[in-house]
Amino acid sequence: MIVTTIEMSGLLRDGVLVYGLLVWVVWLSFWVWKLRNYKVKTNDSRDVLGRLGSLSDVTSKIQTQISRVEEKLDRLEGEVLLSYRRVGIVRFNPFSDTGGNQSFAVALLTGEKDGIVVVSLHGRDGSRTYVKSIKGGEGVDFPLSKEEQQAVKVAK
Repeated sequence: MIVTTIEMSGLLRDGVLVYGLLVWVVWLSFWVWKLRNYKVKTNDSRDVLGRLGSLSDVTSKIQTQISRVEEKLDRLEGEVLLSYRRVGIVRFNPFSDTGGNQSFAVALLTGEKDGIVVVSLHGRDGSRTYVKSIKGGEGVDFPLSKEEQQAVKVAK
């Protein structure tokens, strides 16, 4: 008799558990159905899942655009290093018989301190212009004069 009572209470317990799970599944199904058919109060007639799908599409488009912008940024950073972005100007008077600082040296350097120095020497009988190459802040083919070195120093 005791064994039968224990088996009956176990069956009763299992039945209540199954019934509870069934009620829970029905309740969840109702809320999933309600959520799927929920319309946001806008002019758009799509349900929530349709809206989530369109948001996913928009997100993927934005990610594509971000990757394009990053590629362009990387390319532009490389180009900026190669462009003349440092400028130094020094005015001076190389000849004692002329007045004023009418001669000048202009250094145009990249981010890696490569570039050129343009020198214009003004005298009584005319002006002359020279260009020297710069690599790493130093003259390549010819040594730099004191004024050219000052222009490179100003540009750094």
